Amino acid sequence: MADERFMGGSAPQRIEWIAEETEGVTPADPSWNALSDTVTSFPGTEPDAGTEALRGVGDPDPDGFYNGPVELEGTFEYYFQNWFVDASGNTLDPGNDAIRRASDNSISATHSYLLREEHDTGGVNGTGRRIYVHLQGGHPGELTVPFETEDGLPILNELGYQFERGRAYTIHQPPDGGSLLDIVSDDANDTMDITVESEGASDSETIALTGDTAVTTTTSFPNVDAAELAAQAQGTVTISDSSGNVLMEIPGKSSYRYDEGDLGVPTLGSGSHASAIGSEYISFNSDTIDYGADGAIAAELVTSEMVFSQELDSNSRQGTDRMNIHPTSRVVTMEGDLGGPNVLVDQWKDYFEENAHDIVFESTGNGTVTLPNARLTSPGEDARETDQAKLILSCEWESEGAEVTAA
Repeated sequence: MADERFMGGSAPQRIEWIAEETEGVTPADPSWNALSDTVTSFPGTEPDAGTEALRGVGDPDPDGFYNGPVELEGTFEYYFQNWFVDASGNTLDPGNDAIRRASDNSISATHSYLLREEHDTGGVNGTGRRIYVHLQGGHPGELTVPFETEDGLPILNELGYQFERGRAYTIHQPPDGGSLLDIVSDDANDTMDITVESEGASDSETIALTGDTAVTTTTSFPNVDAAELAAQAQGTVTISDSSGNVLMEIPGKSSYRYDEGDLGVPTLGSGSHASAIGSEYISFNSDTIDYGADGAIAAELVTSEMVFSQELDSNSRQGTDRMNIHPTSRVVTMEGDLGGPNVLVDQWKDYFEENAHDIVFESTGNGTVTLPNARLTSPGEDARETDQAKLILSCEWESEGAEVTAA
């Protein structure tokens, strides 16, 4: 049998997101959503716990190392497939929450992500393992929507987050034929419930821990896809198969400097995993960007991109390694490379006369994104050169917000 594969983007991946009802908490019985049927890069995270060395006089070496609050950013790149909103204005693509604000100008929604990579071989039983990253309290901070004309590929969105919390887990799979599971904590006072599920919650059992005395499920699990505590444990909770092989560990409060333990991989309950979206991708070649009622921006729009930034600010808080994350100003910009017979004069005229226009991106059959009262903040450089077929002005606009509608 071949050795277990290494982690990597070519392994089978499951990438799901959901809007949170309570900031930083993955909903119970979650109905997960697909980001896109084609994701090209994820999650782009590297936790920064601000690890510092403790030093004192009389010793050239550190006397230990200490973690502080965690800064956790992430970026997803995916081919645009769901339009931002439905006909009622409800979010379909998570990037919409990087565009809009709530009625009181706070963040419109935070997101949880559950990412799974599957290995068919290896693990403690040779039957493979599943590797999870669980991200919570995701504040959509910046969305970049590029409009390229050089190829026929769909729009490749880039969505950046600041997350409150992220944890990674391995679940080794039971032996062929399945196994009863033994579950125990290394702290005698841990008596909360734990729920274990197989793929798609086909098999599910909730049992109460009895501290450092193992309890055994009545269900023989052919595979394990989720295990979640009902409350944080003090000690580390271990799930083993009937042969004593450890399949999963869930660290408790005693594993961390701050008083917050892990809950494990979220269970599905009566919820559902995401199905394939299945619709056509959204491409720019059949769409338009112009000044709306004021007509074309220029004779030729070679390439452009819209950037929606929530300008997030964060600070540490007591009793947890999670950061407080809040939006400040919203900044909406568009960059574009323009060409045309009179392109320099037209753009410089708008710039010096302080003319504003609504910039409208119309996606055929999907909807519109409008950047109201957009002003040129950079009119482009007049740089004419030898053997230059045409002058291309690289311009930038900033608007007074953004509006999204569905067709």
